[in-house]
Amino acid sequence: NFSDPDLRFETLFEMCNKLYPDLGKLLSKDFKMEVKIYEVFMKMYQGTFFQYSFPTVVEWLDGSAKGNYLSKLEQIYNKDKKMVEKSINLVEKTVHTFLLH
Repeated sequence: NFSDPDLRFETLFEMCNKLYPDLGKLLSKDFKMEVKIYEVFMKMYQGTFFQYSFPTVVEWLDGSAKGNYLSKLEQIYNKDKKMVEKSINLVEKTVHTFLLH
């Protein structure tokens, strides 16, 4: 049921990989990078049911989430500034894109 709001990206992506074994060859480098960034983000902000252990939209808009996210990313990526910057840019672009549409 693809209309199920509880259907997670990970589930869909795993299904696609099983259905299309060569999917990885067809995906752009940018998309692969975004999937990697998303996976790190999701692991970083796992929480319990009804607990906001992740930054809310307001915190992204007022900039207060960026510092916390930045310090966590620096630890994960061993201060690889390129990956840290790509990760932050992807989340900010996503938040702003969905708010404007």
